[in-house]
Amino acid sequence: MFPADTRSGHIEASTLKKQHAAALKNSGVAPFVLYTFRHTCITRWAKHMDPFTLHVLAGHTDMNTTKRYVHPSDADILEAIEKVRSTRPEVPQNVTVLGLPQVI
Repeated sequence: MFPADTRSGHIEASTLKKQHAAALKNSGVAPFVLYTFRHTCITRWAKHMDPFTLHVLAGHTDMNTTKRYVHPSDADILEAIEKVRSTRPEVPQNVTVLGLPQVI
């Protein structure tokens, strides 16, 4: 997520923590957990790509880790179903999704 010219290819955690602390101090912004940005980024990416691509871009070794970042809302799920229906007319039109009857 944070590439750098290091042996691992990523910025070292201690360097990132020091930079974050200095930025908070210099800006006067209220303290917050930096990891929140990573979580938000991966969560937002999840709406725009398949979970396998997300898994690779997040740098996770286990798909279960990636699952923790994906939070589809009911609206997201319904939108995905509508997208499939619009491109695949053979998909059944009378189904129940999230406990709600879906008829087109």
